[in-house]
Amino acid sequence: MSTFLHKFQPKAVLRVTGEDAGDYLQSQYSSDLKATQENLATYGLWLSRKGKVEGDGFVLRRSDEDFLIVSYLCPGEVLREKILANVVADEVEIEDRTLQCSGISVWGEEITDLLEKLGMPCPRKSAWTNRGEIHAFEGRRSRNTGFDLVGPIEKIAPLLDEARALVAEQGGRELDGNEVHLARIDARIPSIPDEIGPNDLPQEGFLEKDAVSFEKGCFLGQEVMARLRSLGGVQRKLWVVECREKGLSTPSELFVEGKFAGTLKTRYSNEDKEIGVAMMRIKKTESSVLYGISTKENTTPSIFLLHEFKS
Repeated sequence: MSTFLHKFQPKAVLRVTGEDAGDYLQSQYSSDLKATQENLATYGLWLSRKGKVEGDGFVLRRSDEDFLIVSYLCPGEVLREKILANVVADEVEIEDRTLQCSGISVWGEEITDLLEKLGMPCPRKSAWTNRGEIHAFEGRRSRNTGFDLVGPIEKIAPLLDEARALVAEQGGRELDGNEVHLARIDARIPSIPDEIGPNDLPQEGFLEKDAVSFEKGCFLGQEVMARLRSLGGVQRKLWVVECREKGLSTPSELFVEGKFAGTLKTRYSNEDKEIGVAMMRIKKTESSVLYGISTKENTTPSIFLLHEFKS
């Protein structure tokens, strides 16, 4: 294992403030924002009343009235609208900082040493640290410990140059977007909203352990989460698949022996083959293993299940 770096543009960086910000976000977000952890940084979801995933993001609690929300791929305007949807008389304000911010992800060997050389205190688990306006917190990129550094573009730019030089000194390298997706698929981290979205439940992407608190009390979608936990019963699950036919469009309907079996959500090049993520009907997975999976355009099986998305 080496050290890796990825420069990224968060799709959402929102600052939520106000007298009621803490209580209101607690009622809307799937993870616990009232934990006693100092400088809390946690990952969670915004769910519909039916428990479907409408967004995800990291929430950094700077105080009981000041929170920073960062999402890799959920657009800021979508999250802002979702968060404000249930505000009635609450004192809550949202400032969209997305266009003013950028980020760096680093993970792999000697990651603590790397952060220290960048002048960034290494965050404890479920906590954030900062160097001025740049915040660091544990990210979701790979199996290995890694951190995201997010801040104003003009502050991130010189830090990126330093980080690139240090990673090169350690024998590491910078990864492109395709490689980053392959790393998170290997770690069984679903992409939201591309692989788990408004028509999907967290349990279908094995997110209930990482992104849903069953102890915090009421939040939007909590009743559905509790019912699924006690009764089970989701009918679909995410799978990692191998696509032997290159260039498939996504999303694409998938079939087993001519019958609908699921949807290919994403696919990425991996040397001489393509790796994808598919939402599969559970009752079709056994026959999928036996007969392979085809698309509407090509009835010859060209997609094969590798393993469920759970870690």
